[in-house]
Amino acid sequence: MSSAPPKQVRPTSFRGRSLLINLLRTVHVAAMVGCGAGILSGAPFANGNGYAIALLGSGVAILFLDRSGNPNYFHQLDGLAVPVKLLVLGTVTLLLGPVPAFWVVLVISVMVSHAPGRWRHWRWQKK
Repeated sequence: MSSAPPKQVRPTSFRGRSLLINLLRTVHVAAMVGCGAGILSGAPFANGNGYAIALLGSGVAILFLDRSGNPNYFHQLDGLAVPVKLLVLGTVTLLLGPVPAFWVVLVISVMVSHAPGRWRHWRWQKK
């Protein structure tokens, strides 16, 4: 009896990556809820800016893990959505205020993250 060959692991992958990215996404969503609660109540960051730091930190970590696992990440729709959300966040906040910016970014985020894989991984730019 021969045993199955060992599973090939991508060089950018590591044991526990899936668990780590799911934990980071959980922190990211919880921090978005915390930021949103402050923005929608009219008292953003009244209790400190911990939510904003958690949102930014988890977002950067997710971005790093997604890019390291997929070299084409920024050439696909899901990778393009990150700078678009940041640009929209800044622009809409300046023009209309934080409440509309929160909702626009939330809608973009949900639409991209829950889109079918063939849309999320659609390559807008050929590498």
